[in-house]
Formats: sequence, structure tokens, C-alpha cells
Amino acid sequence: MLAFILVSYPLALAMPEAWGLENGVIENAQVAVLLCGALAAFLAWWRHRGTPLGALGASTVPVWLILAARELSWGAVITQADAVRAGLPLEPMWYKPAVAPVICALLAWSVSTLWRHHLGRFLVGLARNSHYAVVPLVLAVVASYLSACAEGHAVCGIHANPHHAQDWEEGLELIAYMALVFAQQRVFRSCQQQDAARASTVAAGRDAVGP
Repeated sequence: MLAFILVSYPLALAMPEAWGLENGVIENAQVAVLLCGALAAFLAWWRHRGTPLGALGASTVPVWLILAARELSWGAVITQADAVRAGLPLEPMWYKPAVAPVICALLAWSVSTLWRHHLGRFLVGLARNSHYAVVPLVLAVVASYLSACAEGHAVCGIHANPHHAQDWEEGLELIAYMALVFAQQRVFRSCQQQDAARASTVAAGRDAVGP
């Protein structure tokens, strides 16, 4: 991912300009990555229900789905495919007023899941044990900042070719999303290791006590 960040601008210049458009190749790849993150979180919940890892997976699924829906402009790029291909602006969907309340409800549910299962202390414990996915998270932040530069919302000293600025921006967002998926998997793996160590400790204690 670091290599892709370093060569992201030359790659953007080599890409067809259409790849960076709404519902283009890069944005569809972003949605695929985000759905992979959601699937991984769902599987973590399904396989580890009743454990901190399962609760963490359940609380993460809505976040991935919100990000995927955002990249699809809440369905506008699908229902208005002809407008997208013609380069016309997307029209607001009839259900747009419901988007914000639904997002708030989903995020509130995620936060309540974290709260009910006391996952705050659990995640702090992961960080203290050096299990936190620092490297992919740092890469995600770097890629996001450069994406903001490509979009003109931040300054990083690079003047992007206006014909390929959107390719660069969307490509960097894709890298950031990939880094977040890796970070999630690192945290999930650490949770599994903690659960396995805890189970071994409990089993050892039972063996020491005897029947």
C-alpha cells in the first residue's frame, strides 16, 4: 500500500480519465473493498457471537455499509447511470431526507453495541498490548490527506493535472479503504489471539484445581 501511495500520481496520469468518474472503475473498486470489509465484520460476528470479537464485528458492519452507500451516492449512480455516462450532475434521490436519520440511527446502534459489551476497555487493552493496527491506519490517514490534496481541499505541494486529478483522488481513496480493511483484520486477529489466550488460561486453571 505504501508503494501504491508513492506511485499513485504517476499511475493516475497513466489512467484513462473516465476511470475516476462517478460509477467508474475506481469507484466501483472502492465499493467492492468496502463490502469486503463489511463481509469480514459480519463473518467475525457470525463466527464469534457472544464474545467481544463478535460484538466488535457487529458494530463495524454498519460503518462499512454507510461508506459503500456514500461512494454510490446513495444509489444515484445506479439509478441515473445514463446521466453519469453523459457527465451530468446526479439528481438528489427522493429518499435523501431519510439518509441522515438512517445514518445516525445505524451509528447510534454501533456505539450502543460497543457500550453494552464494554468494548471500550477491550480496545484500550488491545492498544496497550501493542495489538493496535498502527501501520495500516497511518497509511489510511496519509492516503486520505493526499486525496484531499488532489481534490483541492488541502495543500501538499503537488499541482495535479486537472484532467487526472479525480483519478488520483479516487485512487488514493481506494488505497485508504484497503488500509482500513487491513487494520480491521489486524484488530480481529488480535481479538482472536486474546480470546485463545484467555481460554487457555481458564483451562489451565481448571486443570490445576482438578475435578
